[in-house]
Amino acid sequence: MRKMAWMGLAILAGCSDGSTQNVAAPAAEQLHAGQWEIASEVLSMKSADKGVPAIKLAAGSKSTTTSCIAKDEVARPQASLFAGDGKTCSYDRFYMTDGDLSAATTCRQKNLDGTINSSIQGSFTADTFTATVTTATYLTGSGDVQMTTKLSGRRIGECPAGEAAGPAATAPSKG
Repeated sequence: MRKMAWMGLAILAGCSDGSTQNVAAPAAEQLHAGQWEIASEVLSMKSADKGVPAIKLAAGSKSTTTSCIAKDEVARPQASLFAGDGKTCSYDRFYMTDGDLSAATTCRQKNLDGTINSSIQGSFTADTFTATVTTATYLTGSGDVQMTTKLSGRRIGECPAGEAAGPAATAPSKG
């Protein structure tokens, strides 16, 4: 009986074409350095305090920005990469390994008195990332908002000569 089982395995092994098409690529440990294009779309936006929202975005708003990730930032990109232009940000927590991304940021924006806190959950490869960003503002006056944004990033090439790391330009588009 054992001989028959081994012969069956040997026959099956002989039928293999040696392809590895069902083997998944190893998960990325970090992003590649270079120029990145980040597209964002506001999925939901609501006032948190019944005041006029201090951030002037609406659900469906879309924008695209470019950002340069320097070689020394590939394992931990600047927090502003996930927050957009015009913000100064820091990480409260950061985890990016095996293709999983999880972070929390606190940001400040010129002309807003208070903080913008975000939770970022997503996935990545060496040349792409997707994330859902849940944001709440904590302003000293009225105008607090809660919003959810979808981010999609992709590496588009090398950083332009002399460009500093971080967000460079935003181009809003109609949604």
